[in-house]
Amino acid sequence: MALRFISFFSAKARAVRIVVFYAGFATLWIYASDTLLAQIADPASLAELAKYKGLFFVAVTSLLLHMVLRNGPLEAAAGEEAIRLRLWEPLAVGASVLAVGMIAILVYRAEDSALRQGVFDHLEATAEARGQAISDWLASRQHSLEAIARSASDASGEPLHRVTIDRTMEAARDIFGFIAIALVDADGNLLAGSADARPDAAMLQRIAAMSGRGVGRAPQVTSLVDLHRQADGHTHFGAIVPVRNLVVPPLRAGDPAGAPALPGAPVQAFVVGEWLPDLPFFQRMAGGDRSRTLLMRTMDGRLQTVFGRTQTFLPGDAGEAGEDSPEAVFAATGHRRIEAQDGDGTGILAAAVRLPVPGWFVLTEIDENTALAGLRHLAVAAAVCVAVAFGASLALGLFLWQRQRLGVVLSDLARQREAQAAEDRYRVTFDQVPVGIVQIRAGGGFGRCNRAFHEITGIGPEDLETGTPLGLVHPDERSAVAVSLSMLFSGERQVMSSERRLLRPDGSMVIVALTATSALDAKSGERTVIATLQDITARRQAEDALRASQERFDLAMRGANDGVWDWNLVTGTIYFSPRWKAMLGYGEDEIEDRIESHDALLHPDDRQAAHDQTAAIFDGRRDSYACEFRMRAKNGEWRHILSRAFVVRGATGEPIRMVGTHVDLTKQKRDEEALRQAAAVFSNTQEGVMITDPTGRIIDVNPAFTVITGWSRAEAVGRPVSILNSGLQDKAFYEALWWEINENGHWQGEIWNRRRSGEVYPQWLTISTVRDAQGRPVRRIGTFIDIGKLKTSEAHLAFLANHDVLTGLPNRATLMNAIGQSLGNAAAYQSGGAVLFFDLDRFKTVNDSLGHAVGDELIVAVANRLKEGMPIGAVLARLGGDEFVAVIHGVSDRDAIGIQAEHWRRQFDQPFTLSGGRSLYVTVSIGVAVFPGDGDHATDLLQHADAALYAAKAAGGDTVRFYTGDLTEAASARLDTEIGLRRAIDNGEFELYYQPLVRTADGRVRGVEALIRWRHPVHGLMEPGRFLAIADETGLVLPIGEWVLPEACRQLQAWREAGVALDLVAVNLTPREFKRSDIVERVASALSAAGLPARCLELEITEGALLEHGEGLDRRLAELKALGVRLAIDDFGTGYSSLAYLSQLPIDKLKIDKSFVRKLMEDGPSREIVRTIIGLAHNLGIVALAEGVETAGQFDALRAMGCEYVQGYYFSRPVPHRDIPLMLGAGPTAVARVLQASADVEAVSVESAGAPLEARGYRSASL
Repeated sequence: MALRFISFFSAKARAVRIVVFYAGFATLWIYASDTLLAQIADPASLAELAKYKGLFFVAVTSLLLHMVLRNGPLEAAAGEEAIRLRLWEPLAVGASVLAVGMIAILVYRAEDSALRQGVFDHLEATAEARGQAISDWLASRQHSLEAIARSASDASGEPLHRVTIDRTMEAARDIFGFIAIALVDADGNLLAGSADARPDAAMLQRIAAMSGRGVGRAPQVTSLVDLHRQADGHTHFGAIVPVRNLVVPPLRAGDPAGAPALPGAPVQAFVVGEWLPDLPFFQRMAGGDRSRTLLMRTMDGRLQTVFGRTQTFLPGDAGEAGEDSPEAVFAATGHRRIEAQDGDGTGILAAAVRLPVPGWFVLTEIDENTALAGLRHLAVAAAVCVAVAFGASLALGLFLWQRQRLGVVLSDLARQREAQAAEDRYRVTFDQVPVGIVQIRAGGGFGRCNRAFHEITGIGPEDLETGTPLGLVHPDERSAVAVSLSMLFSGERQVMSSERRLLRPDGSMVIVALTATSALDAKSGERTVIATLQDITARRQAEDALRASQERFDLAMRGANDGVWDWNLVTGTIYFSPRWKAMLGYGEDEIEDRIESHDALLHPDDRQAAHDQTAAIFDGRRDSYACEFRMRAKNGEWRHILSRAFVVRGATGEPIRMVGTHVDLTKQKRDEEALRQAAAVFSNTQEGVMITDPTGRIIDVNPAFTVITGWSRAEAVGRPVSILNSGLQDKAFYEALWWEINENGHWQGEIWNRRRSGEVYPQWLTISTVRDAQGRPVRRIGTFIDIGKLKTSEAHLAFLANHDVLTGLPNRATLMNAIGQSLGNAAAYQSGGAVLFFDLDRFKTVNDSLGHAVGDELIVAVANRLKEGMPIGAVLARLGGDEFVAVIHGVSDRDAIGIQAEHWRRQFDQPFTLSGGRSLYVTVSIGVAVFPGDGDHATDLLQHADAALYAAKAAGGDTVRFYTGDLTEAASARLDTEIGLRRAIDNGEFELYYQPLVRTADGRVRGVEALIRWRHPVHGLMEPGRFLAIADETGLVLPIGEWVLPEACRQLQAWREAGVALDLVAVNLTPREFKRSDIVERVASALSAAGLPARCLELEITEGALLEHGEGLDRRLAELKALGVRLAIDDFGTGYSSLAYLSQLPIDKLKIDKSFVRKLMEDGPSREIVRTIIGLAHNLGIVALAEGVETAGQFDALRAMGCEYVQGYYFSRPVPHRDIPLMLGAGPTAVARVLQASADVEAVSVESAGAPLEARGYRSASL
């Protein structure tokens, strides 16, 4: 290889090859160097570097050419080693010179760029740190003033006392280190504080404009007062803070310092503070390294120096600064990194940052020579290296290895210097940042830390060796911090942040925001923790103070339980607080913030009064109001509200805002009402009430106490409750009473006490204990009633529960017990006995005709007479009405029992003499059941005796009947009939049949009488006699009558609409129906439902029903007559009607009972009775009708007597409704022929026209 290389430079081709070598080397140099310069040089310096690069290339190539040409031709015989050394000499020299030169250039350029970048980074970090420090310093002062302003505005519109304000200003000045603090108004007038801090009016007007158009209309805006000189010659800082809602009372001349505040109006006010610049602070800030820090400001387009290069405050124009100075360049361009020159042309490197204060900035600078001093040394070293390289190349291989080692040394030196520079930059940043930084070793000791750490924790460098991180932590938080450190050292967590309390050596406490990061040393593998600490004590104190203030406000509002509203009268919006809405049961989003929402909830009766209050404020007649009204809650309840409000007016007096509160008075109103009611109850209750203390001494009594006990209030109050003791209860009774009260707080029971008069009486006493919050008894309340009358009533009620009220005889319950005992005795002694059931005959007639009072008197007389004839040991009881039952025992012979029963019956042969000398005859029916043969139970015996009584009644009364099995069958039949009637009502089994009413004058049918029939599903068509009496007894006649009356009206109206000319329909009303209170309404309803005129309805009322004299009967008849219906008395002549009373009744017709008509032709008295009744009717001006006419003789006699109407089988039996039109259509002369035939012959012939009607069972009739 070497030989071939040498041959390349052989003499034969030497020239060509040297040229080729030179061309290749030059090309490579140009390309490589240009590429390298483009990477490391900026375009501005590229041309100059290219020039030097060219000169360097010329020098190197010239030297190489000289060396090559100087050597001359190579000897072919030279040894290989000599040739290699000679050939490598120029190459080594050239390569070494080129390498050293290139290295020198590259190192210089790279170091220059890196060093400049590091200087700028350091300057910029320093400027930011110092700018932040200045901002924090100014912010702390401003925040102090804002806190003072808030304390003045927290009064919520209430007037503040000037002395209070002055004291607040003095305290704040001493605490926060102000030179002066003042409270001034918008015109600069001093309201409180020091006059030295009063700013000029122009400044105040500017701040007022920033604050808004009125007091409290915008957020606070704090304005910094730039550096200025005061009368004391010092340079001051200042700040102005507007105050919201300040109400300061005007001072009157001569008021003492402690005079109370007078009501004032809200004013535009400001808190002004002045303080001296902290020169040591700025000097510390500006010093500490080779750089300088300037504090500059721009005002009115002029650049001014605040803190200059002389490290003094020089507020004024920056006259010493030229246009190329760093501060001028920053002011003009705003670039943060600046390269400039000072007045004598020295290069300056600077960095600037702006402050939050408008126009202010901090600039940190350093001389370029100072900053790049290390670079200059490096350049010298590089030159030395080049010289050494040249010397070494000239010495060829002798110093070659020395040159190589020198290159290594130079490289290491460069790296060390770069590392040192980086370390210097790190140390500057590490020490200057305002955040404490500390390294914590795995063993728990301290590593490196910065100055801020010492300042925050208060420990010195000497304490780091012996102290531990946990020793700084507050004892309450050490365990948590220890856990966190353990997690960081174990690698479980990489970063942890928290707020902790640290204890300084002097015992003070500091609160820090702590961030700890786990770091692993790549070389040693040891894990450490890097912690940063930021002092947040002041911030936390401010936050705590603000939170405490807010909590106090919230507590005050919650304690007041007020709802707040704020109405902006300019925009029309209104704010309702959550408590305001919750007071009415609404959520925060359920009521819109509009005044209409408020008005919609007002009670209609209160709305105008509330609007009048607001109108008075709008009109300027008042500035506040307080009124009560009602508002509707969400649940619909009306709640009582107390509303208070005041107005804020603008500069011209117009209202711009109203603020108020609502207080819920509902509970208070209810409590007041409850107190009034309780007082009324206490005073008006009929129960005696006494209130005592725990020892039993009377505190108060109510009027009922005085009435019951006889002790007046004045006499009772203050005396022991033992004044009421009767002495009838023993000691054990009272011990049990007090044990119950002490154990349960309550006792209730019967007790005997003594009145003031000495009378002993029973009480029902209730004692209750009232306890305080600790459960101790404070009052005892006793309520009692006098139960003396109650006990008497109880005895009376006990008697009444077992006896009849009217007669004093045992009642049904006592009777059943007596029968049961008699049955038991009979079974035990093998004897017998009997149950006798008594019922007065026609007692209802006596009751109805003579009145209930006479009837009751008769019942008492009957009871006394029955008792007179009772055997020894017998029991007599009254079941009610005119029913009595006697139980006799020890008698088994039916004949003996019959003799006793007959003896009782004959006792009624004698009249009963009543009050007023009136004598009445009454008979009795008796039913007898004998035991044990007729029954083994009291219920069965009583039922069987009742069945026997029913048989005696059926036999006509005034007789005795013993029970037989047949009577049970009859009773069962009656029960079946009753059950069937109930079914018939539900199933519609009743029908109406109609019997014509014929006028005797012309023989025309003028109406019909409705008669009920029951179409029984088993027994077929049943007439009323088989079921109507049972229906009347059971009350079923009422629902039957409710069907009969409307149906009869409906049927007559149907006939009338079909052309059947009938004048009326007669409907019977039973006495039970007539006594119904709603009979008039029922009749009117039936007529209305059918559409029938009232004159077409005739109501027939039995004579017995009219015997109940009184206003009820008269009023009922009058109301029926007022409807227009016709009234008739049915079965007249069978009762005991008073003719005088009859003449007063609005009767239209008398119906002669058929029992008289039946005997009309055979019995003279009956004929006279009929004649008399007809004459009576004529005299009273009413119509007479005879019922039950069955023969022509009866008809002729009645017509001769002047009876206007007749009805009976002689003309027609009752027929279904469908036969009435057929019957009335038989021919117009049928009745006339009957009448004519009766006049000529005794036989009545019916012509062929009437034959079809004869077949149907009724005689011909026509209209």
